[in-house]
Amino acid sequence: MKSATDPSVMRVGSAPGRVPLLGHLAVMALQPFKFLRDLPSHGDLVEIKLGHRQAYIVCHPYLLHQVYRNSRVFDKGGTLFEQARAFSGNGLFNCEHQEHRRQRRLVQPAFHADRLVDYAELMVAQADEVIQSWQDGQIIDVQANVLHVTARVTTQVLFATDLTSQDVDDVEQWLAVIFKVGIRRVMTPPWLQRVPTPNNRRFHAAIAHFDEWAYRLIAAQRNSIYDPRSIVSAMAAADEDGDAFDDREIRDQVITLFSAGTESTANLVAWALHLLGCHPHARDRLAVEIDTVLGQRTATYADVPRLEYTRQILLESLRLFPPAWLLTRQTTEDTQLAEHPIPAGTTVVISPYVIHHRADLYPDPERFDPDRWKSGQPAPVPGAFVPFGGGARKCVAEHFGLLEASLILATITARWRLDPLPGSTMQLRVNGILRPYPPHMQLHGRRDGVEPTSGTNSDD
Repeated sequence: MKSATDPSVMRVGSAPGRVPLLGHLAVMALQPFKFLRDLPSHGDLVEIKLGHRQAYIVCHPYLLHQVYRNSRVFDKGGTLFEQARAFSGNGLFNCEHQEHRRQRRLVQPAFHADRLVDYAELMVAQADEVIQSWQDGQIIDVQANVLHVTARVTTQVLFATDLTSQDVDDVEQWLAVIFKVGIRRVMTPPWLQRVPTPNNRRFHAAIAHFDEWAYRLIAAQRNSIYDPRSIVSAMAAADEDGDAFDDREIRDQVITLFSAGTESTANLVAWALHLLGCHPHARDRLAVEIDTVLGQRTATYADVPRLEYTRQILLESLRLFPPAWLLTRQTTEDTQLAEHPIPAGTTVVISPYVIHHRADLYPDPERFDPDRWKSGQPAPVPGAFVPFGGGARKCVAEHFGLLEASLILATITARWRLDPLPGSTMQLRVNGILRPYPPHMQLHGRRDGVEPTSGTNSDD
């Protein structure tokens, strides 16, 4: 494969595995990761068929950078976004170019650096509360436990209110159904989505329950005094130009921010813990850093810059398993990619997973190697590391999410060592986003410093 740092000559190709009527949807559903990893061998821009519709997958970081830089021409849209809007609304993540600047302006102040200090205290407090109930030797569902932390944090940041554990559990369950079934519906023909199957009924019921809950809390925020700690309160208030979101717009931002603040962040921490369980040397090295930086106290916002190896682990986890692993854009006018004509209305598929697994960008790309990111080492070339997107549409909550993941991982590591279950082999599963399977690990309390794991060190 030619070097990805040389964009002078781009190859345009076609993907194998097309079948009548479904195009490449069948192979994407059955073997999505093998299909995606193999695409760069067929071209830097690869033509595929989504049903009967022609589309292109961007497989080169230079081309991906080009797409991200021109969000007016490569606008949010295409098959995936059209169907995703049915459940995630038209919030900041999904909205089209013409609406994005306004939405970002109204949401951005909630994630200003000054507010992250207060959020950090909340993150650590919620993580502490959850892990207090853990027992030595207990087998836990890592994803579910971390999701409970992130759901409580996100709820309090959004509404500045303490909900009952049952409220938080209900929201978690509704969102799990919405995104689990929703991602399957994205790959399903529209006519089949209208059939009253059990999954379709569960999907619509979960949306109805979530909407009732969200609108009730939004109304409560509008009827109360402005609270600067509440993102929803801030979104309901007019800005200096007199502009503000209406209730539907706030609902769409709530589900967008819930997805980013709960599912995506919890998944990142879960992957980090599972990967560390499979790489004891890296886990012990992380524990030494946590013990050195924190001693016997809890983590704070001021500690995060010193947690360098913690950051490296999270970045490498994001490289291997980016939350938004498959997205689409739609061209708003005739354009070109790789000097190849792309007509207006064409779906362009972008996949951080494809880019992050290119061997010419990341040698031995399937290997977990946090030292790829040592000393703040940047991505090899622009467009090579894009777990949060890029350009004007880069995730508004990027720093919030990395802060939350860092503090949760540090809080857990300070007290616990998590081991894979005997005989288990970590696998990749799609459940809305990329998740580790099996999700369970065994807890072992850490008492006085690092307790090195005996046995084979998979890092050697």
